Amino acid sequence: MKVSNSPLLSVKELVKYFPVKRSMFSRSVKFLKAVDGVSFEVWQGENIAIVGESGCGKTTLGRMLCGIIPPTKGTIEYEGEPMSKVDKKQFVSVVQPIFQDPYSALNPVMNVRQILSKPFKLHDIDFNDETLCSLLEQVGLSPPRSFLKRYPHQLSGGQRQRIVIARALALNPKLAVCDEPVSGLDPTVQILILNLLRKFQQMYRTTYLIISHDIRLVKSICQRTMVMYLGKIVEVGPTGDVLQRPFHPYTKSLLQSFPSRDPDDTSWVDNPPIFGDVPSAIDPPSGCGFRTRCPLAVEECALKNPTLTTCGPNHYVACHVVLDGLKVGGSH
Repeated sequence: MKVSNSPLLSVKELVKYFPVKRSMFSRSVKFLKAVDGVSFEVWQGENIAIVGESGCGKTTLGRMLCGIIPPTKGTIEYEGEPMSKVDKKQFVSVVQPIFQDPYSALNPVMNVRQILSKPFKLHDIDFNDETLCSLLEQVGLSPPRSFLKRYPHQLSGGQRQRIVIARALALNPKLAVCDEPVSGLDPTVQILILNLLRKFQQMYRTTYLIISHDIRLVKSICQRTMVMYLGKIVEVGPTGDVLQRPFHPYTKSLLQSFPSRDPDDTSWVDNPPIFGDVPSAIDPPSGCGFRTRCPLAVEECALKNPTLTTCGPNHYVACHVVLDGLKVGGSH
């Protein structure tokens, strides 16, 4: 839902290359192209998902958006202001990460009181134990005072993740970048965490950028979905359209890789699950990065990299074959 004339987050031609030496004694350096020319916008009040196989660049993109690693090229703007010009203290109150592994995200030598106190101390905001207990109650940890003196190793995985969420949302950031926020948790705990994210959004109008493999999570909380492959966005659109009427062959194969609840489902015959491995991001294929695994690939795919082009209302795809088919057959 758009609430202003400018987006909350604007990403333009974002690139992240990591230098890679062939050997310890080699002078030649190649580059791992983790994120390669990504552009998109996020409006306050909407949730957007980033999906794709491991190694497609999702986590690297998320870390750049949080200021954890700098981009090689491109720009990141928050409310029209370049991230490089945003005051560091102000920045952490605008965007906060929620990491995949809650144990490694928490300092093992700090107890819960110390962990939750950090955001307030960083911004010179007055707080007391009642403030921290209120945070713990909001994330469903009760009785709250019993948790203040505990250390991360004394908590379950679900409890640790709720502490991570409480710390990230303590100062009511406008954007939370969630990297697999329910990965590795029991299904019942996943539902609790999902309901918790919804609760915070209703209370504080927090916007979420969800990095996930979990299609059920994406369907339940995200209005738009971006599909990444080998550092690039290959399809983006309303979540319902992308998941139910995908255009890109990679999106179709990716969705088909998830098991169906219907034992009689034979849709995999027409759309077989994806085969092979993701090509090296150090030496990616020419043209379309997916062509080496794509059943529809033609000669043009090796010669020219496709650009995101409209294929429906607010729906974009980067695929020569699909776009040529739309030109011949009319709009979808």
